[in-house]
Amino acid sequence: MLPRNRWLVLTIVSSALIVIDMTALYTALPRLTRDLSATATENLWIVNAYPLVVAGLLLGLGGWATGESSCRVWSGSGPHRRRRPSLRHPAP
Repeated sequence: MLPRNRWLVLTIVSSALIVIDMTALYTALPRLTRDLSATATENLWIVNAYPLVVAGLLLGLGGWATGESSCRVWSGSGPHRRRRPSLRHPAP
């Protein structure tokens, strides 16, 4: 896959996730309004705060996941690869 195609796929998938996420929020908003007895101003806060919180969690958890797995992924010691012998310390 060409690098430009990767960015295109990433953009499309990200946009689809945002649309699905906001659709779920707008579907749940009438029930949230009824259950919380929210006013129009409070509904606006819900609509504006929800994507902000989701974006913050996405950045935080994405960074955590990268930190957890990048050592295994980039070092080649994952379960799908055999570990190559080191050239720095030859066997005696």
